[in-house]
Amino acid sequence: MNIYLKFLENWLHQLQVPNTYLPYVELAILILILGVACVIVNFIAKRIILNLVTQYVKHSKNKWDDVLLEEKVFSNLSHLAPAVVIEFSKNAVFYNFQHLLEYVERLTELYIIVVIGITVLAFVKAIYHFFSASELFKDKPITSIYQLLNIIIYIILSILVVAKLMGVEPGAILAGLGAATVVIMLVFKDTILGLVASIQISANDMLRIGDWVEFSKYGADGSILSINLTTVKVQNWDKTISTIPTYAFISDAFKNWRGMEESGGRRIVRSINININSIKQCSSEHLQHYKKFEFVTKYIEDKEKEIAAYNQEHNVNTDSSVNGRSLTNIGIFRIYIENFLKDKPYINHDYT
Repeated sequence: MNIYLKFLENWLHQLQVPNTYLPYVELAILILILGVACVIVNFIAKRIILNLVTQYVKHSKNKWDDVLLEEKVFSNLSHLAPAVVIEFSKNAVFYNFQHLLEYVERLTELYIIVVIGITVLAFVKAIYHFFSASELFKDKPITSIYQLLNIIIYIILSILVVAKLMGVEPGAILAGLGAATVVIMLVFKDTILGLVASIQISANDMLRIGDWVEFSKYGADGSILSINLTTVKVQNWDKTISTIPTYAFISDAFKNWRGMEESGGRRIVRSINININSIKQCSSEHLQHYKKFEFVTKYIEDKEKEIAAYNQEHNVNTDSSVNGRSLTNIGIFRIYIENFLKDKPYINHDYT
């Protein structure tokens, strides 16, 4: 590098550039050369290397690299190429202006930090979309984790940027933030509560995307659309959307119908009111009438034979209907209801 700098100085002397302006002219030429070098390196990184990576990803059988390409992770990473050129050549370009070198270093490092931060954000977003499309994590509250990671990355990035601009160590910024903990907790109260709730919801498997929940306090009764760091969206049966704080699912009581849906049936309690004065023993005319109903025909015929055999065996005096056994209309009605329900294909017979 010193050889080229010496050559540049000799060339400027041959052009009879005054010594007073020589350092500034030399700096301008070096900055111009550096700019051209950055443009060339940027062109190589984006037009050649990035295209090669894109072609490789498109022909690859892996799906994760396609997501990285879609979220521009590789494209954001290519922005580091000009910064690397400046980082390695800054001492040669500004060797006559050491007082400017500090600012150039700071701006270059700041640019690198921002580019790396944007790349990490894109990488986290790619991971989020990859896992969201997976059947294994489709019903998990990964949106909350994604939002939490974004907040952490933004906080770290902000601390590094402020520290670099002020020329102090990041630890000093963190120490200053420690004194403002109360204010931070007040500002981010909902976020902190949502973070705690999201961890508990995920760990205890309390909610999943698509679950049918009933939350009377917030008038919500429908399916879970999304679970975020601070809110849970529920689409009600009338297609309205209820937005509920995530922490409410930890602090308040709600009903999740997932167990019923996974069981393959829903238990329904229904009462049939019967006038007690209508209950009576069945006469022969009644039985002949009831035999016309398919759901009880066989039952009545079998029961008649059973009762006749019982009464005969025990020498029952059948002159009075009070003696022995006989069929009642309510007993036949009960059998009718049971056979009616058994006949329906939508009734699950594995449960009570």
